[in-house]
Amino acid sequence: MKLLQTSALILLGIVFVPASQAQLPDTGSMASQMAKAIAHSKQKSVIVFDFWGANELSGMGQYLAQNFSAALAKSGLSFQVLDREKIPAACSRYGLSLSVLSDFSTAVWLGREMGAEAVVVGRLEKHTDALDMTITSYRTRDLKQLAAFRATFPISAETGVLLNKEINDRAVATGDVPSAGTNGYTFPRCLHCPPASYSQEAADAKLSGIVVLQAIVGKDGKAHEISVTRGLPNGLTKQALEAVSHWTFRPASDAEGTPVAVRQVIEVSFHLY
Repeated sequence: MKLLQTSALILLGIVFVPASQAQLPDTGSMASQMAKAIAHSKQKSVIVFDFWGANELSGMGQYLAQNFSAALAKSGLSFQVLDREKIPAACSRYGLSLSVLSDFSTAVWLGREMGAEAVVVGRLEKHTDALDMTITSYRTRDLKQLAAFRATFPISAETGVLLNKEINDRAVATGDVPSAGTNGYTFPRCLHCPPASYSQEAADAKLSGIVVLQAIVGKDGKAHEISVTRGLPNGLTKQALEAVSHWTFRPASDAEGTPVAVRQVIEVSFHLY
């Protein structure tokens, strides 16, 4: 497939939960501590994103995030918990697949765009008989970490069912979309594709490389369902996603010359000169 390319207050708690407790993980204690940290840092609004495994979103990740969000809302402290149900629409607005939110810097960016002053993200790590969970909050204006808590829970039968339930990570269902350059379909062409900006962290680290994305370039000339095939650290994945979400293309066409939507690999290069 042809490629499109452009140059371009911290707390830590550890909780161990005995197997005799509830069949599903209870994050109430962690949520209470997180609520205090968010209020102490004077953030006025927060949104909780789904808790991700290494490379997947499970029913457990959504269950835990929803419960954590509800517990924060019940804390009665001086901040607003934003509606999680608005996250898919926000992803759709920027042409993003939900899978990009596994990158915390992208989640922080989207949270800021949704009007949140803080975001909460979670990471799950499954072992043979235990589930490790790390829940972290960030301030959206500067990516500052506010608080982080870790816990280990036993994997009960109920927990195992939710862990094995895979969630469709697409923000918008588009049906079968052909790949560019196959079966008579042409490739999209960039009309306005300015280089992605460097993050300050990446510039300080003198980091270079390529973020590889996959997207559906629609008949409207915009990228939709953008997902990450290979990312880069220090905020560069987020910078690539933000740039491509604003790009404009000349759509691909079929054998008759009719504009069509196609799947396309997009490379965003970062080089310091």
